[in-house]
Amino acid sequence: MCEPVFSTRVSIKWESDPKPHEPTSTWVFTAGNEEFVDTRINLASSTPDWLITGYEKALATKAGYESTIMFCHALDNLCKPGEMPGADVGHFKNIAGSSDRLEEGAMMNPDIGKNMEYQEVWRTLDPIHSTVSDLKPLGVSTKHVENQVWKLEDSKGAFIKIGEFSQGVAVNAKNEYQCIRLFKQEVVYQYGNESYRIFAPFITGHLKQSNWVKTFQG
Repeated sequence: MCEPVFSTRVSIKWESDPKPHEPTSTWVFTAGNEEFVDTRINLASSTPDWLITGYEKALATKAGYESTIMFCHALDNLCKPGEMPGADVGHFKNIAGSSDRLEEGAMMNPDIGKNMEYQEVWRTLDPIHSTVSDLKPLGVSTKHVENQVWKLEDSKGAFIKIGEFSQGVAVNAKNEYQCIRLFKQEVVYQYGNESYRIFAPFITGHLKQSNWVKTFQG
């Protein structure tokens, strides 16, 4: 098992972009069992650009990088009706003089609806000492961070808690995507007309009476 990771994206540069920029608030929670929930919220519209759940799989490292990871999607709001979620592969290396990481690869550009090469910069955050208004980079730490993975019984949702932060993505009976972000048990962001109903057990603490099942505790 790995240590859990709470990451935010610092910037993205598509192959057609003149320079890096960051149009979203992107949080990626990766639990100790390598399952993840990834929410990318457009800053201009406050609506999701991309909502993904799934798991990571390490691949043979591409030359010139420190790791290569396949992100296998279980839920993906960019999938068309009836289409099975796919996967994307990222190649990672540390940025000299920084604690940030560079990721390069190719994936779906939600703005134009096709795969493009990209460069992303990622920063690991401190899930214990951060607040919503002050997301602190993770320093050197040997302390284990509690993390949990919860799933809906019908495999239509995933929720991950890391330290004081948590987020979830699910679909309702109409296959409409819903998501939520929490700090402690307070709602930071929610999307979808049934998001509160679906994720209410994590706000109220009434999980024993819910359809959510804890599948991992780290």
